[in-house]
Amino acid sequence: MSYESPTGASPRERAMTQSRPLVIVVAFSLPDDRVKDHLDLLLSQGVDLRLIAMNAAAWHDFGLDRSVPIHEIHDAEERHPVRWVENALLFRLPRRLIRVVGGERPEGPRKARVTRMRRTHHRLAEGVHNRIYMPAYRVVRPKVLAMVAMRKLRDVQFGHVDRIIVADVNAITLAWHLAKRFPQAVATTNLDVKAYERPAGEPA
Repeated sequence: MSYESPTGASPRERAMTQSRPLVIVVAFSLPDDRVKDHLDLLLSQGVDLRLIAMNAAAWHDFGLDRSVPIHEIHDAEERHPVRWVENALLFRLPRRLIRVVGGERPEGPRKARVTRMRRTHHRLAEGVHNRIYMPAYRVVRPKVLAMVAMRKLRDVQFGHVDRIIVADVNAITLAWHLAKRFPQAVATTNLDVKAYERPAGEPA
């Protein structure tokens, strides 16, 4: 995917007129070496980075420079009705009912019954979640992620955005919305650092 800038200016040309070109990277999958190495390369070229990801701590644990601002959306996704209702009906409510029926500290035969109830609930709930809910949710998840991310980023002032990099398939829908918000930017799936390589002899 590549949305070319309507101005016709290449990232390299815009980078020459700005002290630090700004790049937004959207990476919803778990941290991996491919994306991390690309982020490190961009940082080494003096690029100003913004990362949109599920969990900031995961990227920090993976070794990403902590100076990179991370806009995390995991909690926002979990609060979306599509996720919240499923979690409530399939997990939280049944667990609460089991606690009510069994009491806080069941003993003797009641404890054995409560244990069986919990095991049965866990098996059934996980089965519905994995075999029915998740296959359906995967279809709409890119739209959900884009919706919650755009809502969270609504008041964030990014300034002039040079490039929007899409690191995984779930990020494509959000990248499309960001490209509409920042029409001067190039949105791409290409992890190409050459657009921001400094000319030979230019100081860092």
